Amino acid sequence: MAQVTQAPRKGLQSEAEVLDFAERSVGLIESHVNISRPGSPHRVSKLRTRSGDDLIAKWCADAPSYFKTFDALSNYAKPLGTSAPRLIDHQDGLKAILMTTLPGAPADTLQAQDPVVHYRVGQIIRRFHESAPATRSRDVTTQLASTLSRLIDQSEQDLGPVGTAELRALGMELLDLGELSLQPLHGHLSPEHWMIDADYGVQLMSFSRSEYDPWIMDTAVLERDYWGYSPELKSAFFSGYDKTPTEQDGVLLRAKHAMDALTAWVQLTTGPHAKKASKKARMIAWSRVEQATGATLF
Repeated sequence: MAQVTQAPRKGLQSEAEVLDFAERSVGLIESHVNISRPGSPHRVSKLRTRSGDDLIAKWCADAPSYFKTFDALSNYAKPLGTSAPRLIDHQDGLKAILMTTLPGAPADTLQAQDPVVHYRVGQIIRRFHESAPATRSRDVTTQLASTLSRLIDQSEQDLGPVGTAELRALGMELLDLGELSLQPLHGHLSPEHWMIDADYGVQLMSFSRSEYDPWIMDTAVLERDYWGYSPELKSAFFSGYDKTPTEQDGVLLRAKHAMDALTAWVQLTTGPHAKKASKKARMIAWSRVEQATGATLF
């Protein structure tokens, strides 16, 4: 059902308004259960209609997350078939989306370490990446290099001369890459956004960070959190994806890791909560910087 376009309202809208929208779209809602992820700024509820149909309502705290989700479900997730939710309806003012349920259950710890699952994810995400024509741009490398340079400036005292020089050299490598091919990405490809079902296999969910970027960027979280100590998972993923990363991809991924790690470090050490940051939090954040730079800087 098409909705009259409305300007998205600020903040997270009330559950009552979203349920009213759902009832106007699919009929009387008999029950609803909050299944939001702890700590998420968004809300997700599983709804059941009087006729016994299940569906998911997700409403976002911010407009970019809503429009990214809507765009992904409207366009890029369609070729995935039963491996992704199907869009039912949306309401811009509430930043709310109704979608079909997925039959699987969230990936558990064992499944997150299963090479077969990573192989299947590689297959699925390539279909997502190729669901729309690629575009070409050099803006991504310029923006990455600019952001990295700013973060290096803010962290130079902590990085020291060697770490600073290495990261500035990485910034120059970025600029040398020139124009790149950009494709639709999931944006946060990790087991917490995978569903596993015995009959339907692996499914993807949560597209609120989806955007156009070089394809290799979708492996950043997996590379950082899962593949470092389990190279067989990395091998399985790229076997499923049926593509081998190039040296250019490696430069982009190193820059992405460095930028993310330094962003977290700067926020923790110079932001409004710097004085409240625990020693453990600082150690974890700095270990991310060391992991991203591939060196022990202290």
